[in-house]
Amino acid sequence: MNSEKLILSLIAIFSGLLVAFIIFFIYQSTKTISPNKITSFNIVKPSPTPKPTVFLTIDTPVDQTVTSSKSVTISGKTSPDATVIVNSLTDDQVVTPSTTGNYSVTLTLSNGENLITLTAVSADGNEVSQQITLTYSTEDF
Repeated sequence: MNSEKLILSLIAIFSGLLVAFIIFFIYQSTKTISPNKITSFNIVKPSPTPKPTVFLTIDTPVDQTVTSSKSVTISGKTSPDATVIVNSLTDDQVVTPSTTGNYSVTLTLSNGENLITLTAVSADGNEVSQQITLTYSTEDF
């Protein structure tokens, strides 16, 4: 008797779910959307980030160099149309590179650690910076 009631209850539940699904399906298929409520949109593909028009490399000296010379020549390469700005604690200089992009600047170092920032600025305003640390010391290691 109990098993009959259980089977009958399960059949009733599945029948009810089936009827509810059929009614919902019929309701959804008769539903219409008016054309003035439909909006269209365009998908815009993102454009890739443009490559920078200016670059800066420092060939000499190497970062973290310890030198016993009070003056040091910094050289490297950048875009030919760029202007190189060299900032240090004791000196600021502006350098125009050659037509091939090579630049060279001589700085006087202060005692101890010297943080030097080089910034290349192109004609269109783009800029790139690099920093090097040079240490001036007359002590023997």
